[in-house]
Amino acid sequence: MAIEWYQVQVEGIYAGQQMMNTFRFKGDGVTTNDTLLMSEQLIDDFFNIIWPLLADLLPDQYFLLRILAKRFAPVGSAVAKRIFDVGTQAGTVNEAAAPGQVCPAVRLVPAMGGVVVGRIFLPTIPETLIFNNGFTAGYIANVDTLMNQLTTAFGGGVPQWNLVIAQGTTPGAPVEVAGWNLSPRIGFQKRRVIPL
Repeated sequence: MAIEWYQVQVEGIYAGQQMMNTFRFKGDGVTTNDTLLMSEQLIDDFFNIIWPLLADLLPDQYFLLRILAKRFAPVGSAVAKRIFDVGTQAGTVNEAAAPGQVCPAVRLVPAMGGVVVGRIFLPTIPETLIFNNGFTAGYIANVDTLMNQLTTAFGGGVPQWNLVIAQGTTPGAPVEVAGWNLSPRIGFQKRRVIPL
């Protein structure tokens, strides 16, 4: 059993707009010679533990389409995927989303030695969870619950997964997340648009 780094790509749709998020994890206790098995395990753990918490942040018209997972370091991996029928996995907030591309950002603070601050853009936010250009206390609490689970070892046994920040072009292994904060800025995240 070893430590390797895996990623999950979550793809969903809201009002015809495709949305993607990538989460990267340190896998502690992975089987190094079976990346397909470990990728499938990560999908199972993500879907059973993380997805319900993420769904609590999303409108009920956001539909999860698929989850893909693979090892990203060391390079070279099989890719596992789970595909969902539209409407079978949805957000849980019975409310329309704020206008397109209004995506709350969670800033990830690296552990000591990390040189890159990470960021997670949540796919969308229900309108009623914004009040006076700020997030409601309930929304902030739900984000904290999600982030606590992502940064505390989770999994159905071995391996255990922890959210990490990839260092990009900086040499060195990804670093674990030491803290986070929900960006107070609510506005358009135009740079997240997928070119047509």
